[in-house]
Amino acid sequence: MRRCFPAVSIITVVFNDRFNFKKTIDNIIRQTYEYYELIVVDGGSVDGTVDVIKEYSGFITRWTVSYTHLRAHETSLHLVCRLLLE
Repeated sequence: MRRCFPAVSIITVVFNDRFNFKKTIDNIIRQTYEYYELIVVDGGSVDGTVDVIKEYSGFITRWTVSYTHLRAHETSLHLVCRLLLE
């Protein structure tokens, strides 16, 4: 009988923080639990964060750019719900 493990969705949000974002991704991929999806929401970074995202693209399930920090009427929860329903 094949054992099914629950998938875990890891959603990380970043804006112009390439150093800590790289540390976050490194920590995620070092985990022993393999049944996860990694969703990255970038706030339009211009500091090299996008280069880190591209470097780790093999580990990232979905990547989107959101400018919600410029539109106060949208919340992070609203964005996450939109991502999960796509």
